[in-house]
Parts: sequence; C-alpha cells; structure tokens
Amino acid sequence: MGLPLDADARAVARRLGRGSSDLPIDVLPLSTRARNCLRRAGITTLRELVQRTLEDLLRIPGFGAGCLAEVSRAVDQPGQAPRTVAERRSRVSLPWPVVIDEPLLERAFDQLLAWAEVPSARRAALAARLGWPDGRACSLQEAGDLVGVTRERMRQIQMKFEGRIRGRVTIPVLERALAIIQENLPTTADRVSEALLEHELSERSIHPVALARLAGILGVEPGFEVVSLDALGDVVVTAGEASRVQGLKRARGDLKRAARPYGFIHIDLARTIVAKILGDPEVVEPALQAARAEPLQAGWYYVQTDDREPAIRLIEDMLAVAGGALPASEIREGFERRLRWRGAAGHHDQEGWYPSVEALLAFCRARHDRFRVEGDVVRSTQPLHFEQRIVGVERTMVKVLLDAPGRVLRREDFEREVVGRGVNVNTFSVYTSYSPFIRELGGGLWAVRGVEPDPIEVERLRRRRRTRRRRIEGWGWLPSGVLRVSVRLARTTNVVIGIPGAVRPYLSGRTFAIVLPDGTRKGTVRVDEVGASWGYGPALGRLGAEVGALMLADFDLATGTVALSLASSDDEGTASDA
Repeated sequence: MGLPLDADARAVARRLGRGSSDLPIDVLPLSTRARNCLRRAGITTLRELVQRTLEDLLRIPGFGAGCLAEVSRAVDQPGQAPRTVAERRSRVSLPWPVVIDEPLLERAFDQLLAWAEVPSARRAALAARLGWPDGRACSLQEAGDLVGVTRERMRQIQMKFEGRIRGRVTIPVLERALAIIQENLPTTADRVSEALLEHELSERSIHPVALARLAGILGVEPGFEVVSLDALGDVVVTAGEASRVQGLKRARGDLKRAARPYGFIHIDLARTIVAKILGDPEVVEPALQAARAEPLQAGWYYVQTDDREPAIRLIEDMLAVAGGALPASEIREGFERRLRWRGAAGHHDQEGWYPSVEALLAFCRARHDRFRVEGDVVRSTQPLHFEQRIVGVERTMVKVLLDAPGRVLRREDFEREVVGRGVNVNTFSVYTSYSPFIRELGGGLWAVRGVEPDPIEVERLRRRRRTRRRRIEGWGWLPSGVLRVSVRLARTTNVVIGIPGAVRPYLSGRTFAIVLPDGTRKGTVRVDEVGASWGYGPALGRLGAEVGALMLADFDLATGTVALSLASSDDEGTASDA
C-alpha cells in the first residue's frame, strides 16, 4: 500500500524526520473523514498511527481503502521535523502550499480541479456551482442535476473540494488579477473583464465575483466587493465601501418611488430624498445616474418607473381627445390634475411637483418616433382615436361634451347628461376635479381640453347664467337668536352654498352638526374661511328635497348645530323675508 504500516515506529520516524512520531495527526493532509475515523479509534499522534497494522486500520469503522491510501501518501514523505505550524505545512505531508503556475486563469482553474482530484465528469457541475466564470452561482439542485446526483451529494462534492484546497494552494495568476482589480477601484464588472483580457490573464470574460469567490476558498482576501446596480450593472468597490453603495441603491429606489407614476422628478426634490438617506445632498447626481434618470429642462429629470411608460400613454390619450395636437401648457395642466388626484388618494411624493412646460417639451422631443414638437405645440406622429384609448367615465364625459351644441355645456347640464348615461353623481364630481381630458372655461362652463368651443354658444350660456335667479333668497336673525339662511336649491347632491358676506364672519371656519325636523342628526356642515359651505347632501336626501325647493338653514351659534328643513309653498314668502 506504499507504506509498510507494520514497520517499526522508529524506522518510520526516521523517514519523517527526528521527533516527528510525537506530532499530532492534524499535521497530515487528511480528509475530514479519515481524521475523524483515526480519532475515534484513539489514534492522535504519528507514533500511535505507525504502530497499527494494516488489518488494525481497516477494522476501524468507516476507514476503508481510500482512507488507507490517504494515510500512506501523507506519511510517506521525507523531511526534517517541523518546529512551527508553517513548517508542518511545508515539510510534512505534500508540498504545502502547492503552486499552480499557469499563465491564464482558465487553465489555472482547470489545474486546480485536477489537483483536487475532482472527477472530470463533475468538474462542469462544480464550476457552475462556484459561479465560474460568469459569477452566477447555480443552486445545489441545479448543479446536481447536471451530473445526476442529489443536492446533498452535490454539497458534499463542493465541501470536499473546498476542504482540499483551502490554505494549501497558491495561484500566482489569480493574485496578479486581484492586484489589477485593486489598482482600478472603483470600477465595473465589464471593465474588470476587459482589463484581464488586456493583460492577457484570461482568454474570455471572467466576472470579478467568480475571482472573489475562488480567492475566498483559497484563503486569500480579494480586497474588493461587488454591488449590483441596475443602471451601472455590477459595480466593484473597495472592501468596506459596499454599505455606501447600498445607500446609493436605496436612494435610487426612493427616487423611483417619488417619481411614480409618470416618472418626472425635480432635482430639488431629489436632493431632499438623497440627503435623508446618505446625509449629503451633493451626491444627488450619482443617485440620479443610478436611477437611469434622463435630464430634461429647468432642473427636471425623467425616470422610467414602469415598462408601460404611463407618461407617454397619458400624453397620447390627451392628444387623441384633442384631435392630434395640444399646446404643452395644456398637457401640463392635464398632468397637474392627474397628480392632484393621486395626492388626494394619499400619494404625496409628487404633491406640488408638476412637470414644467419646458420639461414636457424636452421629453416629447426626445421621443421623436411618437411626437413632433412645433414651437410649444406637441403633435402625434401617428393617428390616434380617443374611443380606442380611454374608457369608462372619462370616455362618456368626453363624448357628452363633443356631442353638445357648440361643444360646451353648463355644469348642471353636463352633470344631467352624464348621470343620465349611468354614471354615479359622486363619480362625476370626482372626474370634474381630476380628469385631464376636460377643462372649466370659467363661469361654470365645461369643454374638452384642446377642443375650442363655439364662442357664440359660450357667450349665450354666460348671459343665461348672469340672468338666472339668485340661490340665496334671504338671511337674518330669528327672535330666538338663530341665524337663518334661505337657499333655493339648484341641485340636491354635491351642494356647495356661499354664505352671504354680511353674516360670513359668524360662520366661517366652523363645523355645525345637522339636525333634522324630527330631532335626528344627519352629518355636518363645514364652512371654510371664504364662506363656502358644504355637507348638505345626505340631509337633503333624507328630507326628499327636489330641485327648486327652498331650504331653510338655521345656524345656532351657541350649540354649534344647524337645523335644516324645507319651506312649504305657503311659508316661502315668510321664509324669504327672514
């Protein structure tokens, strides 16, 4: 078997070096299995080992021919007695460390696998498990499937390989590669691969993660870390700097979240976000670069937050409604209405930060395949049809306005037509506040954004509005000290009433609980600082109010309540004189 294990211990000691027989078996380059088998059998020194016969060793549980061959190779080495651990490694057992001196990293890795006695059929699977050479380490299951073994068996193969080479092998070409990377930090993974090819250390692209992992197995400190950034790919930085890069990565994520849904973000808002994470607002440019931000105009950037490009879609939807062309100022107002809608829903990141006209023009110019910019007007480069692009309530509202005489309607008529087509009145109110496809002309008139209404019809409706009856028909103090306001109802839902200026100081800024004639309470009425009051709808529904009815609102300033009732036809004259 290579070593006469039944020979005299002194003879074997002479072969190992004077005094070597008293050394522990740990100095021998044995596998974990062979070392554990010997320890369980009470063999802890070389003297105890060489005193055993071949039959004694083979009778040890788990100690077979492979372990016996390991012991034979380890003991059958000439040399002098080692005095230190370093001398044990180099002068007892195999030459330690082994030097694999190949000019190319690929050849050195192949030689390493061969030296570690990895079967050729399993080398590709082990390389894939270690992420060589692309840095993408596969799972144990995936590596095992390559050679038809279980994930547990693959784990054993990997552990055996790493145990054999750790601290026992040096690879000069790997050390040269690590030195080149350290000299060029910070850098990217692609530049590392190019540098290795330029210095003729490799024949193909090798990822720095693969080099760092191999160095770690060999017990060599690589001196760098690799951090993945979407925009820049894998970034290679000095060891210990990864936390700062991770902070940049978090800032990139927060910038994208702040820019949602349309992707526009101003540099001042970006500075605020970066300062909260990194403590330094001046690193905003690297953070924007990491987020792949596209510079526009006037301090604005565009960050793609969605593969569906909602900003492009919204612009094209507005152009489709407008007939293919729209001033950039109108597009900006459309974005502002949509973003205010998100702010009302609790998404406050973009509140007050609406893209400027200059930013929108720059955005459209950069997408010349979709838009054509002529002065401050944006045009679509392809035919667009709004009925194929917008759906639901907004399509209904646009069609009602386009079908109206002169393409303009008073709000009351607009609401009546839309609600008549099955839209909830509250939904109508929400879309008149936030839809980018419609606009208020002033005086309660509504039209489609980008579509000019008939000026004659606009003037006719405005004159009609000026001659309509006043809604506030009277106000005054009752003998009980209650302030009564008499209102002629033009609608029974979404009612907003302006408190007359003479009594506004008594009510503004207050909230009043509504009391019905039967003594029950139904909601509250809120009066803001400018005298606008609202909250009447639920109570009017309970009272069965109809358009044209006279509502009496008796405000009790002492109790903070308002009694709502409907005046009968016999009482209307008296109520109006209050």
